[in-house]
Amino acid sequence: MQLPDGWQEIEGWCTDNEAGYLYDRARALPKGSVAVEVGAWHGKSTIPLAMGCQEGGSQLISVDNWAGVKTVKKMPDRTVWERNLQQAGLREVVTLLEADSVTAAQTVFGPIRLVYIDGEHQRDSVRADIAAWLPRCATDGGILFHDYVSGWVGVGQAVREAQDAGRLHITTTVDSIAACALGTNPNPTERHIFWTMLMERNVNYLATISAMRIASRCARLGYAMLSMPYTRTDDARNTACLALLKAAQHDTDTIVMLDSDHDHPPDVVERLVAHNVGVVGALYYRRSEPYDPMVFFRDAEGALNTPADWDPDAGLIPCTIVGTGAIAIQAGVLRRLMESGVPWPWFRYVYNPAGQVQPTEDIYFGLACETVGIPHHVDFSLTSPHLTTSQVNERTFRKHMEDHPDAAPRVPELETQVEA
Repeated sequence: MQLPDGWQEIEGWCTDNEAGYLYDRARALPKGSVAVEVGAWHGKSTIPLAMGCQEGGSQLISVDNWAGVKTVKKMPDRTVWERNLQQAGLREVVTLLEADSVTAAQTVFGPIRLVYIDGEHQRDSVRADIAAWLPRCATDGGILFHDYVSGWVGVGQAVREAQDAGRLHITTTVDSIAACALGTNPNPTERHIFWTMLMERNVNYLATISAMRIASRCARLGYAMLSMPYTRTDDARNTACLALLKAAQHDTDTIVMLDSDHDHPPDVVERLVAHNVGVVGALYYRRSEPYDPMVFFRDAEGALNTPADWDPDAGLIPCTIVGTGAIAIQAGVLRRLMESGVPWPWFRYVYNPAGQVQPTEDIYFGLACETVGIPHHVDFSLTSPHLTTSQVNERTFRKHMEDHPDAAPRVPELETQVEA
């Protein structure tokens, strides 16, 4: 598909990937089909839809009342839409219906094969769109929602409500578009599991071996690996969470994030995933003194504390914050944070005045979850030891001698003889 010159400059919200997907869906419709766009704005999404309909021999109806939307201050301009379609040579391909979404649904005749909804983004508005257009769709038709994966939480809420009610089901996502088919999923899939290893520090030999073993097991289990570039851990975690939201079809779809400075057990991913809770982490310890466990519990006075003792056989225990060195997070947790008004990024470093403890990004994430009532969990039976790099010097030697008073420095006998 070759978008017309000037398409990139059109004001609107449609990525290159989304434009390509809209074009492909419209072109694949049976000849003579009807496709509907709800929310035309200035034509950025109208153009790829119209191109696909033109090539496939379908009809495109674009719906807009030109009254704007509540969440965007700027008003759309019909004359700009007309001009953009004319310049693209597609104006005669599109029937413009000037009406609100619900009224338009009562006007269009015949079963509709494809509906692209990008109008008002509040939950009640999207609910009304679904109620109006779903009965008008052919049984083998599709309905697409823009901004399903974005800051517009109302879209996601309304779509998931309809999915839970069995009225539609998500088949795929492309950038912020959720593509849906009607009815319940006839072939429900298992949870989608993704895993990644965050490369912020130099990778220890043991960490390399650990990663190889994990990759082998995950490949056999069908878990998808998300490749991450070398970057700060907060940036990597936030990027991984967005990738999960774009790919997730179910609230239980999960991302497992493993830090590269740990000796993770080979089965760490499957064990974390098996708990099937919103947030769960393995037990590990701070890489520097006082080497305390990275799991925190809120006490009666409201302070966060790390435990001094625990039962290693206790298994899964709810906690306030679990460290993120080996952590599994479900998509539903991230959606709930968005819907509760906790904005992305969810992993942040918070810099306090000098002399105070500087909380790391996992603390921020844990506190964000706590504010909306999302518990964390720790698996005390699953340990991912931290790996460190250290300088071996006289202090190291003296400390070893202090800890081992009966040991004397000596040169070990060499069993291998040097050939003359």
